[in-house]
Amino acid sequence: MSMNRVCPNCFRKENLRYNFGNNIEAEKKFHSEKWCECGYNSPKEMMLDQDMGFTDPDWIRIAKYFIENYHATLATHQFNSKDEVVRFFLKMLKYSANNIYKEIVLVNNDKNNHWENINYGKPKTKPKSNIFGD
Repeated sequence: MSMNRVCPNCFRKENLRYNFGNNIEAEKKFHSEKWCECGYNSPKEMMLDQDMGFTDPDWIRIAKYFIENYHATLATHQFNSKDEVVRFFLKMLKYSANNIYKEIVLVNNDKNNHWENINYGKPKTKPKSNIFGD
């Protein structure tokens, strides 16, 4: 199996592909090694520094997978109504979470911090490393 190497701390993908054949142990060891120079010691540290409002680093993997597949499908399929787009959006979001063995569930939030200003993808403070590239 051939796949890109992903940093275990910031989830940046390397543009090279590696093939380990059937040696699964070598592949696991290879992908668990830190190879990029992001400066993070853990995925949790990266999430705090990136200032996205989430603590679970799996949101990065869910979002990246969702965006890649969502836009690819929108480019190749024609939807006849907004309802079909909403249905497709929700199914793709659920599928993206299921892809990494997670589940998206809505829970009641009794706190008074429901609303927060969104700064159009820009963090409040400059992070150590931009995990999304230039």
